[in-house]
Amino acid sequence: MAHEPVFTRIFNCGLLPVIKLDRADDPLALCRALLSGGLDAAEITFRTDAATGAIAAVAEAMPEVLVGAGTVTSPELVRQAVSAGAKFIVSPGFNERVVECCLENGIPVLPGVSCPSDIEKALNYGLDTLKFFPAEASGGLKTLKALSAPYGGVMFVPTGGLEPSNIASYFEFDKVLACGGSWMVKEDLIKLRKFDEIEALTREAVRIMHGFRLSGVKARFGAGVAGAFGQILEDGDADEIRIKCNNARRARAYCERLGLETGGADALSFTVSRAGWDGKIIVSK
Repeated sequence: MAHEPVFTRIFNCGLLPVIKLDRADDPLALCRALLSGGLDAAEITFRTDAATGAIAAVAEAMPEVLVGAGTVTSPELVRQAVSAGAKFIVSPGFNERVVECCLENGIPVLPGVSCPSDIEKALNYGLDTLKFFPAEASGGLKTLKALSAPYGGVMFVPTGGLEPSNIASYFEFDKVLACGGSWMVKEDLIKLRKFDEIEALTREAVRIMHGFRLSGVKARFGAGVAGAFGQILEDGDADEIRIKCNNARRARAYCERLGLETGGADALSFTVSRAGWDGKIIVSK
């Protein structure tokens, strides 16, 4: 996969918030809410004149956030976004001039595709990681699976119409690198500075994405760890707890971002532990 570090970060994050900001909005407070909710990547769209300043603010003040630029429709916007600090480019369709500008300058790009012809154009440019847009309007997961069948080496970031009621099914498909969505960063919530609500929506979206669920009897665990797995654990003690998840690799990265200790080399499972506690949590696919 080209641009492995950036696309690995996007995979590990799993959900890519698609953000529209106005000049009066606070991108730093918004990204802090996303971080607290469990997401460390964001796509700030060029749908307003505030995009460049917002990207620059996040890139300078919050290097722990992987910030990219969305709705990029020209080489000029590519250069503007990258100069501001964007680490990747997202376009709504397959724009050859945008793709060529990104490839010439070594910039990771996620061009939008919705049909076999678009995918074949991308393959001709050596791209194997693409945005599937507009996902739900184009037939959703059923269409994505049909498109993926002839192109086994391509990974997708479905975006458009995704929400809590349907994202879980997308994450069950192994050709999905991540999902893009805006429901946790709705424009009205940002304008009203309801960052606590954005954090709560983000936390719920992360819970759905990982699909954490007990595979045994409900148990209790030490403080500082229960919150990582939502409401399925409570503070307390136990010798061993088993939890299922949708993707062990992504779940391990999530736990490590929260500062938890992880062990085990199996790609389908890992353990979580805490200093001063003799037990362990076993997380598996």
